[in-house]
Amino acid sequence: MPVSVEAQSAPDSTHVPTIGVLVQASAHAESHPTLYTDGFGVDRARFAVSGAPVDGVSYELEGDFVDDLIVTDAHVDLQLHPRWMLRGGQFRPAFSYGQLVSSSATPFVLRARSVRALGVSRTPGAAVSYQSRSAWRVQAGVFNGARLGAESERLDPPAQSTAEEQLLYVGRLAWTPEWDAGRAAVGAGVAHDPAGAAAQNGPSTRYSGNVHIWHRAVGLTIEALTRTEAAPGTIETGAYATGTYQVASAHTLRARTDWVRYNGPAPQAPTQLGVGYTYQPTSYLRVETDAVAPIDDSTVQPVVLRTQVQVHF
Repeated sequence: MPVSVEAQSAPDSTHVPTIGVLVQASAHAESHPTLYTDGFGVDRARFAVSGAPVDGVSYELEGDFVDDLIVTDAHVDLQLHPRWMLRGGQFRPAFSYGQLVSSSATPFVLRARSVRALGVSRTPGAAVSYQSRSAWRVQAGVFNGARLGAESERLDPPAQSTAEEQLLYVGRLAWTPEWDAGRAAVGAGVAHDPAGAAAQNGPSTRYSGNVHIWHRAVGLTIEALTRTEAAPGTIETGAYATGTYQVASAHTLRARTDWVRYNGPAPQAPTQLGVGYTYQPTSYLRVETDAVAPIDDSTVQPVVLRTQVQVHF
């Protein structure tokens, strides 16, 4: 089960950089236009360097070199106060719980389609966060909205603006209590694009809300997302629910239902039902197997089988 991501803070002060490597390779059986083509491939090959050169200042630099070297994260954190942190650079805004969970810890090979279609991509910007003593966390930031929706899975994604001056405002409120046998994360996020950088149809606002509970061996995550646009007045919605059961320390069973609906000219995405199994004998190795069935009343959809191996140091 993925760890709670709502209470992230700057790493402990250390003057020695930490180097990490993550390689994710997967094999897919059957083809589907909105999931995967069949075959084998390397999904991610990432190299990360992080550290804290001085007290109160930390950094992270991460790149992906599957096809070409691409900088995914590059940010600096300033611990202004034990409960206040300022982050600047390129990173993922705190909007959707499903996107804040690291790709190396997601309960399925892929994040939920609703999160990938309606979430917010990594983008340059600055954000401030506050962590209270009573498990409340508030995050707010201003970002370059030109990259809004860069990871959308819509079959006909709207043209994106390249204007660097267009801004995106993102905020999130979360409550993350923990107890001896479990934890919870209840949160809501909003992302407002006043210039319409993603849709080029006027202002656009996205909302997300989630409930995540993990108690002993059982976990449940539910999240809903929506996007409204001033013109042509469309509303896009999506939601997913994921349940997990940790059979033993290294073995986890999971199931998920996931759907996205568009009120507009875009093709409707079929609802997805999936089951999976995760084997993680050590912190360095993780093996996942999924079976996902798109459910569509109009056509018969194939079951997509996916297996992924993660090696990370």
